[in-house]
Amino acid sequence: MTEGPGPAGRGPRTVVGVTTSLARLRLAVLLVLLVLVVGTAGYALLGMSLLDAAYQTVTTVTTVGFREVGHFDGAEKVFTMFLIGAGVGLVLYTLTLAVQVTVEGQLGEIVGRRRMDRRIADLSGHVVLCGWGRVGRAVAADLVESGQRVVVIDSDPERVRDLDHPTVLGDATLDATLRAAGVERAAALVAALADDAANLFVTLSARTLNPSMFVVARARQDDSVAKLQRAGADRVVNPQALGAARMASFVVRPH
Repeated sequence: MTEGPGPAGRGPRTVVGVTTSLARLRLAVLLVLLVLVVGTAGYALLGMSLLDAAYQTVTTVTTVGFREVGHFDGAEKVFTMFLIGAGVGLVLYTLTLAVQVTVEGQLGEIVGRRRMDRRIADLSGHVVLCGWGRVGRAVAADLVESGQRVVVIDSDPERVRDLDHPTVLGDATLDATLRAAGVERAAALVAALADDAANLFVTLSARTLNPSMFVVARARQDDSVAKLQRAGADRVVNPQALGAARMASFVVRPH
């Protein structure tokens, strides 16, 4: 497992080690299958039925220890010794690789998460961005360009897998998730979730946890604007309305 800074400050580059182990594991599995095929074919050529040959091969390679299917003469014994030498070690190696891949993946997640938590714990005066959709990505780009530090909260692990920002995977409407993002030390919060009700819950929770924080909330419906303001949002933005107004201004004043 190679140490070094990974993407988005996620900690060790464990992905490289896991990928290499997976490649070795795939090769080992293919070799085990090849041994099973060769063993079955060899016993079949020595006079066993196809089912007996496959059964004898599996019991031999897995070292189960069942008795031989039929009477073994010299040729069968020699072939069985060859099969044990080639197959048993390969099976044990494959099992070892499977355990290694599992442990590396779990360890990578644990180490990466702990480093992420420490990175967020060192932040203050940052911006907590709830929702990594199209609006959230656009907001983050402008914030970074302005020199702001951003912590992203999203419930979809695929969307935040390779971000360049510290991330918290979870439900942004929960106080525990907001605390994990350092909301109590943050200078501002942007509620950019797709659902107005969720943004309302985020605004209420954020305002309770950090009364002095500047809160900007996204609204999809016009009647949500007043509710979000009453919940504690300093500014409420309707991206659709802003976009429509911008398009109309181009038509009215094309130059």
